Amino acid sequence: MSKIINPQLAKLDITKMSQSDIEQVLQQSQERFRTMVQGVARGKWNLVIMGEPGTGKTQLMMDCLGRDTMAYCKGVPSAVGTYKFLYRNRKLPVAVMDDCDHIYNCTEGTEILKAATESHKSKLISWQKQNYTFEKESVPQEFRYTGRMILISNKNLRRDTGKITAAQRLMAPVLDRCQVLLSGTPDVRWDIALIDWMARQGKIVCWQRTPQEIQQDVLKFLRHNYQEFRTISFRTVLKITELREHEPQHWQSLALESLS
Repeated sequence: MSKIINPQLAKLDITKMSQSDIEQVLQQSQERFRTMVQGVARGKWNLVIMGEPGTGKTQLMMDCLGRDTMAYCKGVPSAVGTYKFLYRNRKLPVAVMDDCDHIYNCTEGTEILKAATESHKSKLISWQKQNYTFEKESVPQEFRYTGRMILISNKNLRRDTGKITAAQRLMAPVLDRCQVLLSGTPDVRWDIALIDWMARQGKIVCWQRTPQEIQQDVLKFLRHNYQEFRTISFRTVLKITELREHEPQHWQSLALESLS
């Protein structure tokens, strides 16, 4: 069971739905996702996308935005690095920080994100402490930021019941300034339905050069063995596909042994 679940999917029992109903729900879910992402590009709001690893968050976001409209950051940025990233891309419509979870535990970093996600069209972002790299790179200690932000995370950054993490505490003001989208699926049946649906649209990146026969073998294997898996992600699909391609005689037993 995913920890971060799309609330609309969570209300539905997939075992009682027809294939056409499932496809309609997935289509509507993608349309809502597209609407939220494109709203960022139009300058309407900031957006936080949360979901389990390998659920296609980044790919779906990329499908909705043109590369020339956004700045993209992935990795472990410091607060200083985040400040410089936003300064250098201050005139682009969208700044995307993908899997930059380290910054959510940093007081200085989340303060910068708070400033960048204010609702105003032009936001003042400041760094008033001495920093020699700023002087060396001609980065000012304050600037006007006119873009919007998309933050993509595998973490649950919302304050739910139970113990509150440091990231949830520090990110609470940022989430208050953003629209929030949950992309996780409720269970492995929904995982397979999503993968199958995206495969028929040709949107599984790791299958762009994979023969149709191998794709069908992997999908059939997942449908027949879904109970062996806690979750099935696009990374799971990639690993099984690699086994099918390189160990065609024993790939199914190897997949069950290494991935279940």
